[in-house]
Amino acid sequence: MNIVTSQCKTTLLLNNAWQPINAITARAAFSHLLKGHITALDKNNNVFHSLDRWNKDAEFYEDQPVLRSAKGVWPIPTVIIVTSKFFRRPRKKKLTTLEMAKIYNFTCQYCLNKFKIADLTIDHINPKSKGGTDDHENRTLACKPCNTRKASKFPFFNVKNEPVAAPEIPALMLNTSKVREEWEYFLGSV
Repeated sequence: MNIVTSQCKTTLLLNNAWQPINAITARAAFSHLLKGHITALDKNNNVFHSLDRWNKDAEFYEDQPVLRSAKGVWPIPTVIIVTSKFFRRPRKKKLTTLEMAKIYNFTCQYCLNKFKIADLTIDHINPKSKGGTDDHENRTLACKPCNTRKASKFPFFNVKNEPVAAPEIPALMLNTSKVREEWEYFLGSV
Protein backbone atom coordinates (compact mmCIF):
# COMPACT_ATOMS: atom_id res chain seq x y z
CA MET A 1 0.00 0.00 0.00
CA ASN A 2 1.11 3.55 -0.79
CA ILE A 3 1.47 6.01 2.08
CA VAL A 4 0.23 9.40 0.88
CA THR A 5 0.08 12.90 2.27
CA SER A 6 -3.35 14.05 3.33
CA GLN A 7 -3.39 16.65 0.53
CA CYS A 8 -2.58 14.17 -2.27
CA LYS A 9 -5.50 13.75 -4.71
CA THR A 10 -6.15 10.03 -4.45
CA THR A 11 -9.88 9.61 -4.94
CA LEU A 12 -12.36 10.01 -7.79
CA LEU A 13 -15.62 11.53 -6.56
CA LEU A 14 -18.77 10.40 -8.40
CA ASN A 15 -22.27 11.85 -8.13
CA ASN A 16 -25.21 9.65 -7.16
CA ALA A 17 -25.62 8.69 -10.86
CA TRP A 18 -22.02 7.40 -10.77
CA GLN A 19 -20.76 10.20 -13.03
CA PRO A 20 -17.35 11.77 -12.25
CA ILE A 21 -17.31 15.11 -10.47
CA ASN A 22 -13.67 15.64 -9.47
CA ALA A 23 -10.58 14.16 -7.87
CA ILE A 24 -10.33 14.88 -4.15
CA THR A 25 -7.64 14.62 -1.50
CA ALA A 26 -7.03 11.65 0.75
CA ARG A 27 -8.04 13.75 3.76
CA ALA A 28 -11.36 14.77 2.16
CA ALA A 29 -12.17 11.20 1.12
CA PHE A 30 -11.39 9.87 4.61
CA SER A 31 -13.42 12.63 6.27
CA HIS A 32 -16.48 12.08 4.02
CA LEU A 33 -16.36 8.31 4.61
CA LEU A 34 -16.02 8.84 8.35
CA LYS A 35 -19.07 11.17 8.38
CA GLY A 36 -21.14 8.86 6.17
CA HIS A 37 -21.46 11.40 3.34
CA ILE A 38 -20.25 8.96 0.69
CA THR A 39 -20.09 5.30 -0.19
CA ALA A 40 -16.79 3.73 -1.19
CA LEU A 41 -15.96 1.16 -3.87
CA ASP A 42 -13.23 -1.41 -3.33
CA LYS A 43 -11.20 -3.11 -6.08
CA ASN A 44 -14.10 -5.49 -6.87
CA ASN A 45 -16.64 -2.62 -6.96
CA ASN A 46 -18.22 -3.75 -3.69
CA VAL A 47 -20.03 -0.82 -2.05
CA PHE A 48 -19.23 0.22 1.55
CA HIS A 49 -21.33 2.75 3.47
CA SER A 50 -19.22 3.08 6.61
CA LEU A 51 -15.58 3.42 7.57
CA ASP A 52 -15.90 0.40 9.86
CA ARG A 53 -17.18 -1.91 7.08
CA TRP A 54 -14.60 -0.45 4.66
CA ASN A 55 -11.72 -1.26 7.01
CA LYS A 56 -13.00 -4.78 7.82
CA ASP A 57 -14.34 -6.12 4.52
CA ALA A 58 -12.99 -4.15 1.56
CA GLU A 59 -10.48 -5.67 -0.85
CA PHE A 60 -7.68 -3.28 -1.70
CA TYR A 61 -5.44 -2.59 -4.69
CA GLU A 62 -1.74 -3.35 -4.30
CA ASP A 63 -1.05 0.38 -4.58
CA GLN A 64 -4.02 1.38 -2.37
CA PRO A 65 -3.30 4.81 -0.87
CA VAL A 66 -3.28 4.93 2.92
CA LEU A 67 -3.05 7.60 5.58
CA ARG A 68 -0.82 6.80 8.52
CA SER A 69 -0.80 8.26 12.01
CA ALA A 70 0.86 7.32 15.27
CA LYS A 71 -2.16 5.17 16.11
CA GLY A 72 -2.88 3.40 12.86
CA VAL A 73 -3.05 3.05 9.10
CA TRP A 74 -6.24 3.76 7.14
CA PRO A 75 -6.75 2.68 3.54
CA ILE A 76 -8.22 5.50 1.44
CA PRO A 77 -10.89 4.60 -1.12
CA THR A 78 -9.93 5.50 -4.69
CA VAL A 79 -13.53 5.77 -5.96
CA ILE A 80 -16.37 7.20 -3.88
CA ILE A 81 -20.00 8.13 -4.57
CA VAL A 82 -21.86 10.96 -2.85
CA THR A 83 -24.98 9.82 -1.02
CA SER A 84 -26.85 13.13 -1.14
CA LYS A 85 -29.51 12.96 -3.80
CA PHE A 86 -29.35 16.73 -4.33
CA PHE A 87 -25.60 17.06 -4.89
CA ARG A 88 -24.78 18.89 -8.11
CA ARG A 89 -21.46 19.67 -9.72
CA PRO A 90 -20.95 23.42 -9.65
CA ARG A 91 -20.86 24.93 -13.13
CA LYS A 92 -17.65 26.66 -13.99
CA LYS A 93 -18.08 30.05 -15.60
CA LYS A 94 -14.46 30.73 -16.63
CA LEU A 95 -11.32 28.67 -16.94
CA THR A 96 -8.04 29.56 -15.26
CA THR A 97 -4.84 30.08 -17.25
CA LEU A 98 -3.60 26.62 -16.24
CA GLU A 99 -6.87 24.95 -17.24
CA MET A 100 -6.82 26.70 -20.63
CA ALA A 101 -3.16 25.75 -21.07
CA LYS A 102 -4.03 22.09 -20.47
CA ILE A 103 -6.88 22.23 -23.00
CA TYR A 104 -4.68 23.91 -25.63
CA ASN A 105 -1.59 21.82 -24.79
CA PHE A 106 0.26 24.98 -23.67
CA THR A 107 -0.05 26.45 -27.19
CA CYS A 108 -0.63 30.16 -27.87
CA GLN A 109 -3.73 30.53 -30.04
CA TYR A 110 -2.17 33.36 -32.08
CA CYS A 111 1.37 32.19 -32.98
CA LEU A 112 0.56 28.48 -32.38
CA ASN A 113 3.84 27.89 -30.52
CA LYS A 114 4.14 25.98 -27.22
CA PHE A 115 5.16 27.83 -24.04
CA LYS A 116 5.67 27.27 -20.34
CA ILE A 117 2.72 28.26 -18.18
CA ALA A 118 4.65 31.30 -16.88
CA ASP A 119 4.80 32.66 -20.44
CA LEU A 120 1.07 32.33 -21.13
CA THR A 121 -1.81 34.69 -20.40
CA ILE A 122 -5.52 34.86 -20.93
CA ASP A 123 -6.39 37.33 -23.68
CA HIS A 124 -9.74 38.98 -24.39
CA ILE A 125 -10.57 38.18 -28.03
CA ASN A 126 -12.67 41.34 -28.31
CA PRO A 127 -10.72 43.77 -26.08
CA LYS A 128 -12.49 45.15 -23.03
CA SER A 129 -11.53 48.64 -24.22
CA LYS A 130 -13.73 48.04 -27.29
CA GLY A 131 -16.72 46.67 -25.41
CA GLY A 132 -15.56 43.07 -24.95
CA THR A 133 -16.66 41.26 -21.82
CA ASP A 134 -14.77 39.13 -19.32
CA ASP A 135 -17.09 36.19 -20.06
CA HIS A 136 -15.53 32.86 -20.95
CA GLU A 137 -16.73 33.15 -24.56
CA ASN A 138 -14.41 36.16 -25.03
CA ARG A 139 -11.23 34.62 -23.58
CA THR A 140 -8.43 32.61 -25.18
CA LEU A 141 -4.86 31.56 -24.43
CA ALA A 142 -2.02 33.78 -25.66
CA CYS A 143 1.70 34.03 -25.09
CA LYS A 144 2.85 37.31 -23.59
CA PRO A 145 4.46 38.63 -26.84
CA CYS A 146 1.31 37.89 -28.89
CA ASN A 147 -0.93 39.42 -26.23
CA THR A 148 1.22 42.59 -26.32
CA ARG A 149 1.31 42.63 -30.14
CA LYS A 150 -2.45 42.20 -30.37
CA ALA A 151 -3.06 45.03 -27.89
CA SER A 152 -6.62 46.26 -28.51
CA LYS A 153 -6.93 45.16 -32.14
CA PHE A 154 -10.11 43.38 -33.15
CA PRO A 155 -10.48 41.17 -35.04
CA PHE A 156 -7.00 39.68 -34.68
CA PHE A 157 -6.18 36.47 -36.53
CA ASN A 158 -3.68 33.72 -35.79
CA VAL A 159 -0.62 32.96 -37.99
CA LYS A 160 -2.83 30.84 -40.27
CA ASN A 161 -5.09 33.88 -40.77
CA GLU A 162 -7.92 32.18 -38.88
CA PRO A 163 -10.13 33.80 -36.24
CA VAL A 164 -9.46 32.75 -32.65
CA ALA A 165 -12.23 31.45 -30.40
CA ALA A 166 -12.67 30.48 -26.76
CA PRO A 167 -12.44 26.76 -25.91
CA GLU A 168 -15.45 24.81 -24.78
CA ILE A 169 -15.48 24.27 -21.04
CA PRO A 170 -15.01 20.51 -20.57
CA ALA A 171 -17.60 18.55 -18.62
CA LEU A 172 -14.83 17.47 -16.26
CA MET A 173 -11.33 18.75 -15.57
CA LEU A 174 -9.45 16.69 -13.05
CA ASN A 175 -6.93 18.76 -11.17
CA THR A 176 -4.57 15.90 -10.50
CA SER A 177 -1.37 14.71 -12.10
CA LYS A 178 -2.22 11.00 -11.85
CA VAL A 179 -5.27 9.19 -13.19
CA ARG A 180 -5.64 5.80 -11.54
CA GLU A 181 -6.48 2.79 -13.70
CA GLU A 182 -9.77 2.12 -11.88
CA TRP A 183 -10.98 5.65 -12.72
CA GLU A 184 -10.80 5.07 -16.47
CA TYR A 185 -14.13 3.19 -16.59
CA PHE A 186 -15.93 6.18 -15.05
CA LEU A 187 -13.98 8.81 -17.01
CA GLY A 188 -14.71 7.07 -20.32
CA SER A 189 -18.30 8.37 -20.20
CA VAL A 190 -17.23 12.02 -19.90
